[in-house]
Amino acid sequence: MEYKRTAADDIVFADKLYLAKTDYVVLKLFEAMMSSDETVFATLKTHYADVIEKRRAAREEIDKFSNK
Repeated sequence: MEYKRTAADDIVFADKLYLAKTDYVVLKLFEAMMSSDETVFATLKTHYADVIEKRRAAREEIDKFSNK
């Protein structure tokens, strides 16, 4: 059986690639959260707000296309 790539496959691939490329942000936020300086965490969270939102949207999109 031949596998045909669909537009949904391309979207899921792009979303997974974005998540992989931005994993470092999650680690930075986690390390900052674990430190005793809450201002560093708040600053990083504000700085990376767009990345955090895009990661959330990417996970939602992956779930949407993977559950068909």
